[in-house]
Amino acid sequence: MFFRTAHGRLVSAVLWCLLAAAACFGQDLTAFTGRVTTVSGGDEVTVVDAKGKEHRIKLAGIDAPESNQEFGPAAKDFLAGLVLNQPVTVVGRRYDTDGRLVSQMFLLGRDVSYSMIWAGLAWYD
Repeated sequence: MFFRTAHGRLVSAVLWCLLAAAACFGQDLTAFTGRVTTVSGGDEVTVVDAKGKEHRIKLAGIDAPESNQEFGPAAKDFLAGLVLNQPVTVVGRRYDTDGRLVSQMFLLGRDVSYSMIWAGLAWYD
């Protein structure tokens, strides 16, 4: 078997790295720190960076109920209590059709999306 040899494992590792690089090709990584100024929903916030620029952020990996849905207000209130006026780190790769930066957002090193799921106020998406 080719992949049981040291040479085969090396070739396999190189191929996996090339596939990973190809998957990321063309994606711009945007990373910055800022302060959350507005919470619009259970998965959407506004962050102002150090230069004073506002960024509309959609939390990556989750979907929270809308304001008019059951638990929508609870999700928004929980997120506001967690991040409003707090310094956060934002790491995003793309913009959605509404012009929001789809991002992971970290508060004190913890992924905010994970916190929303853990609290039972968002679904993994």
